[in-house]
Amino acid sequence: MSTPLLNRLFFTLPSAGRSLSLLILVAAASIAFAQQGSINGNVVDTSGAAVARAQVKLSIEGRGPDQDAQTTDAGDFSFQNISPGPYRLSFIAQGFAGKTIAGDLSAGEVLSLPKTVVAVETLVTGVNVTQTQAEIAQEQIKVAEKQRLVGIFPNFFASYDHDAAPLNVKQKLELTVRTWFDPSAFVINAAIAGVWQARNTHKSFGQGAKGYGKRYGAAFAD
Repeated sequence: MSTPLLNRLFFTLPSAGRSLSLLILVAAASIAFAQQGSINGNVVDTSGAAVARAQVKLSIEGRGPDQDAQTTDAGDFSFQNISPGPYRLSFIAQGFAGKTIAGDLSAGEVLSLPKTVVAVETLVTGVNVTQTQAEIAQEQIKVAEKQRLVGIFPNFFASYDHDAAPLNVKQKLELTVRTWFDPSAFVINAAIAGVWQARNTHKSFGQGAKGYGKRYGAAFAD
């Protein structure tokens, strides 16, 4: 029934009838107000510290408009004059993950919620694991440095990967130096110098330790 029609009926009633109707309306309003409840609570982080200025939203699912509040410095919040029934509270705070809780409010209930704990927001980052050509080549060098002919002689520059990454200049130089100063190189050059000493190769070097040293140096330089 529309409001104008109610007004018309109310004022056309006898005086005693209007008084009774007014009493009924006041009583109904008092009963409805008495049925309304309240919700209060406190927001903290995982360490138990208060979360200030968090946004709290109350939804009562069609029994009234949504309400918004902000927590105090102590993390407290409160909603008043709430119609009984299901409710939903949503929490949003800067630096924290969002959270939603739900429940049911009884008629006239003053509901004090347990502390609402919000967790620090997890930051998700993407990691690019694509290797560069130099990084791929470096991994292949590590494998090549284990290659030896008959288990003794370095075979570092041989690759058995049909799609091997090319080495850059620095990597080639480092691998060359690694070959030069491999322990097997000193043994091999010592043997060569010994053979030259026995055959008196490079006669100008002479004999004895001095001559052997020159032959060793020449073998290493070769």
